[in-house]
Amino acid sequence: MALQSDGMCTGMPVHYLDYVPGYMINIETFCGYIYATITIPDHLPAIIPLKGKDGLTYPRGGVDGLYYSEELRVLSSRGYKVTCKSGYLFASADLFSKYVEHFYNLKASATGGERFVYKLLLNGLYGFFCRASYYNESKIVNQDRAAEISQAHPIDAITELSPNLVLVNYAPYLDVECNLLENAITVTSNIAVGAAVTAIARSIMCPYKCDPNNPILYTDTDSGLFPKPLPSTVIGPNLGQWKDELDGDIILDAYFIGAKAYAFRTERPHKFYGDAPSTEKVVVSGFPVGSVSFEQFKEVATIGTKVKVSIDRLVKDRVAIVMKQGSMTRTLRLRDDPK
Repeated sequence: MALQSDGMCTGMPVHYLDYVPGYMINIETFCGYIYATITIPDHLPAIIPLKGKDGLTYPRGGVDGLYYSEELRVLSSRGYKVTCKSGYLFASADLFSKYVEHFYNLKASATGGERFVYKLLLNGLYGFFCRASYYNESKIVNQDRAAEISQAHPIDAITELSPNLVLVNYAPYLDVECNLLENAITVTSNIAVGAAVTAIARSIMCPYKCDPNNPILYTDTDSGLFPKPLPSTVIGPNLGQWKDELDGDIILDAYFIGAKAYAFRTERPHKFYGDAPSTEKVVVSGFPVGSVSFEQFKEVATIGTKVKVSIDRLVKDRVAIVMKQGSMTRTLRLRDDPK
């Protein structure tokens, strides 16, 4: 599903108006951001993301936070209890519908690199509004100058180009006081717009995550695996519709051990001569495609086997503070396995 693009085709918070106390907020008409408590009933899935020091979790019970009004509206309509504490009221306007429609239609008929550019123009638009207020600086310098920069600025990456030259990527503010330098290149951003698109995208996914008759097995932003087919009316090439990535194939068995870590095996419901008996797909974030087989993943998920894979990549030399070509070994295991 073109989730973010679909989410941009609605009203956006364009101008801050006022601070509003909770008792004056009607989430059916309010546009803006609300401090609220969301209470998750026992019979509904825990789909409210909460980011903490241990990563992203989906807690049960009550969750406090600052939420965009559209997301709270959808959650309330699905049976989640929303208690508003206070909010920031915004004026709303349709900013992107024509833009999205124009480039989505161009992407639909384009191929190759041209299609990639149109997709980038669509998917990158909302992120443009969430940029940091400055651009990182990148410079090719010698080792001595790199050491001076690393002492004065937060370093994003240092890559070795030759024995005495490195590429340094760093934030253009002083590390001690976090003040931007006078010559730093600043950018214009609007967090309210970018965060609204993300919240609306979650709202679009909400009905599919909450369907008790077809409980979602796995989801990753704009995709999902379901035990039953979705209605044909929501599948197609148009904006806001799902795409059947399996092209009608049926999942025989599947295993999920974490975010971006799953494997499944499929077959066609009506086989023809020459068709493969089954198709296998394994996705593990941080592991090269093909480095973990379906059977290996299955053993990790079912009996706790560990799979070690050697990966060629740039590695950090912590003594010289540079990046060098090397290799590392990664181990695929269950998350609660301490070893």
